[in-house]
Amino acid sequence: MSCARRCTSATYSPPNCATWPSATGSPAWPTGLLVDLDDFKPVNDRYGHAAGDAVLCEVGRRLRACVRETDTVARLGGDEYGILLESPLPDSIGLVADRIVDAIGQPCLVDGVPVRVGASAGVAVEDGRAFKDSAAFEDGGARGLDELLRAADAAMYRAKSLGKGAAAGYPAEGYPALAGDRSVDDY
Repeated sequence: MSCARRCTSATYSPPNCATWPSATGSPAWPTGLLVDLDDFKPVNDRYGHAAGDAVLCEVGRRLRACVRETDTVARLGGDEYGILLESPLPDSIGLVADRIVDAIGQPCLVDGVPVRVGASAGVAVEDGRAFKDSAAFEDGGARGLDELLRAADAAMYRAKSLGKGAAAGYPAEGYPALAGDRSVDDY
């Protein structure tokens, strides 16, 4: 079992999952975000893979700066990142998603050359059902987290369908903070 899977299992498996809200002091459950870069392939094509790697590292730093120390940021592969917000305030979820999209949209300097990529973000909030059900944590405890990221992935594709630089929730009606699927230009 991988280190990430062991940590996920230790955090979210029974008996810990039943006390998540009380242990964190928040009634909120974890929130998953899936962030996919927009226009990343042209960076590799035009400037080379070393420049692309530098952009990916900078995106990782920017994502880390957008969330709290208690939250988890991971590069899932390619130009896709997963973020687990631990017990966020419900009103802050949309703001965090917008902050992420905005931060990634700022130019990166690679060997003195400004390079710009964008981001589409999908958001899914765990409502407690999957984490309370011990069956959701078969296979080392990751099924609940996998389902959360799958829902965030569906929301991310919805965000991409709205155009570049957008955030969307899953299901859309469940996220008033993302109602109307604001882009960063709507502030």
